[in-house]
Amino acid sequence: MGNHGTPQMSMYIYHGKLDQVSPVENAEALVENLCAKEAQILFVKDVLSEHVLEPWLHTKEVLAFMEKRFEGVPVRDGCRKESELVPDLVSGLPARIWRAVKSWSCRRFNIFC
Repeated sequence: MGNHGTPQMSMYIYHGKLDQVSPVENAEALVENLCAKEAQILFVKDVLSEHVLEPWLHTKEVLAFMEKRFEGVPVRDGCRKESELVPDLVSGLPARIWRAVKSWSCRRFNIFC
């Protein structure tokens, strides 16, 4: 993505923590750098996703983000960082399975603890 100043538009950046092609640390460093320059960013780190599935899993959220911008709905000022677990899959998980995934994620990646 590079570093060419501060973006003037709101950004939705997502990245899979298990990305085997582009390490999540690269995206985290970029977001930290741009946030320090007062960019407006929503950074979503998907804790169980990787490089191939990540774009498909976030299509709905990206389109909703863009639709709101085209409608003139402002983004909250500043940077927001969130962690999530494969967006569309989590909403339908039974509570027992969600607790097991959450426990495993805490032990394996130190997230959702």
